[in-house]
Amino acid sequence: MVYEIKNQLYKINTYGAGNPIYVEASTKGELFEYVANRVIQGDIIVSVVAVYPDGTTPKIPVLTDKNYKAIYKELVRKAKNKETMLSLDFKSKQAKDAFVKSIWEEFGDIPIDSAENILEDFYLWPKDTYRIDIWHWFDENYSGGVAGLLMEC
Repeated sequence: MVYEIKNQLYKINTYGAGNPIYVEASTKGELFEYVANRVIQGDIIVSVVAVYPDGTTPKIPVLTDKNYKAIYKELVRKAKNKETMLSLDFKSKQAKDAFVKSIWEEFGDIPIDSAENILEDFYLWPKDTYRIDIWHWFDENYSGGVAGLLMEC
């Protein structure tokens, strides 16, 4: 399966899939958007590598675990509000959990005042949103709830 954008060819290996997916992209942003859509469809991405003109691939992947945060940000960018974000149709619990967990990890870096309100905008939540209100969203959208996120991260 080739999803044509243009220029660089990438090979996407997914967990449990027999054959890799090939995609052409002109920018990493386009590649991230394509991979984000595959994640929504339920694919568990193992690696993404560039394919050289001679058909060989480098040993270093194009996307690593750190890059997946950028992919999940792309998903959030598509979501204009909480309802849209919640309606992202993840085909697997693991994909949705990975998406929510990546946002939770970033939430740990957001400063909070003494009243427990966030001091800057964070994804869908404006500055001065009460921390516990945001936790409710995580609790409802992560299979292990906030308790699971606190234990895992």
